[in-house]
Amino acid sequence: MSEIKQYKTCPVCGHHNWCGYWHKSNSELPNATLHTCHYVEGSPQGEVLGADGKTYVLIKELKSRDGWILESKEQRDEERRLWAEKNGNGWRRVTDPVRGHALLAKRDTMEQARREATVLPNEKLDVAYRCVMQQLTLLPEHRNKLLEDGWTDDMIKRYHVCSMPLPDKQRWVMEREHRKTSELVLPWRYQIVELLQKEVGEDLTGIPGFYLAKTADRSTGEVIERWRMAGPTGMMFFSKDVNGHYFGAQIRLDVVNSGGKYRGWSTNPEKTDKNGNQLYPHGTYLPVQPGFIYNPEKDDPCTVYITEGFKKGAIGNETLHVPFVHLPGVGNFAYVVNSYDERTNVAAYLRKIGTQTIVIAYDADKGVNSNVLKHEGNLAREMQEYGFRVQLASWNPAFGKGLDDLLKNGLRPLTEPYHEES
Repeated sequence: MSEIKQYKTCPVCGHHNWCGYWHKSNSELPNATLHTCHYVEGSPQGEVLGADGKTYVLIKELKSRDGWILESKEQRDEERRLWAEKNGNGWRRVTDPVRGHALLAKRDTMEQARREATVLPNEKLDVAYRCVMQQLTLLPEHRNKLLEDGWTDDMIKRYHVCSMPLPDKQRWVMEREHRKTSELVLPWRYQIVELLQKEVGEDLTGIPGFYLAKTADRSTGEVIERWRMAGPTGMMFFSKDVNGHYFGAQIRLDVVNSGGKYRGWSTNPEKTDKNGNQLYPHGTYLPVQPGFIYNPEKDDPCTVYITEGFKKGAIGNETLHVPFVHLPGVGNFAYVVNSYDERTNVAAYLRKIGTQTIVIAYDADKGVNSNVLKHEGNLAREMQEYGFRVQLASWNPAFGKGLDDLLKNGLRPLTEPYHEES
């Protein structure tokens, strides 16, 4: 940091001989400056109107709690424009010129950016996924598992939890062999596809979970292209963004393998089999987005929890009555601040609804899992840099690995302020 110089008159608050500024060393602009104002107060919008008539962006609260570090909105926008020109349109891990620390400010690679560009906007995905949910029900064995995990029938209905049907080929074999299974009460996947096409149109490009495959017509033998629905069998949990739109689903697998219990419902067109053949031609990659659970009539938005996984977020919201942000994985911390669509930016929305404190509630195994602990610290720093107070939740692992296990046992986590180690 350059030497702080004192203002005679602060452009932010208008007071004399107290506030200061310094030149930024990591900016694309030659005369870029940051301001330390000791009179300005934070706002949920993260912006304040200065005494000079300019808009200033709140960057970080001073350690003394006596004012803020700010920069002009005009300067920030120009920096980011120059930064985008220099780095291209792909999102990548670089140093943010505004806040000066490494984060996922753009997509990891240009290739991922290209894949995500094909995904439909969340408001259109919402229409498609609601159509899918209307056709599916929850199998009894899946319902019983949720009840054992602390869910209620009201929660199951409210969150539209449903079961993924068998692949059509597997179902056809079972019915031909007259094998009985509860899964046969679910519709065929081709039926879901047909009804979805009536709802959103014949072309399902841009909807994760669907792909265009070549198949032979049974009557004529002619090779035709037909949209299909992919995904392993299991429970389906659909996630909403901050605007209330369904944007994707995770599947809790019936048959768990080395890859973990959950799979994102994705049809990545670049995924291949062992022979190099494309598994999901014309499929759609599922971009990483944080899910959001919030009931304005019951929840206090002043404190928001962030955890991993939809189920933990649902149980947490039901028990604690605060909004929950749920991530598909602890390593996806940066997507809370950065999103491929600014309309779904979680951190900005939390400011808008008046959130002041973020509680990070990762699994209790962080005491022995260095990866979880590392990403907890990464997320905490991101939230602090964005202007939130951050607390960490902890509990005895004997009472449960995840937050949902703890709450199911009638207990609450301990919380303490996060302090970055020097």
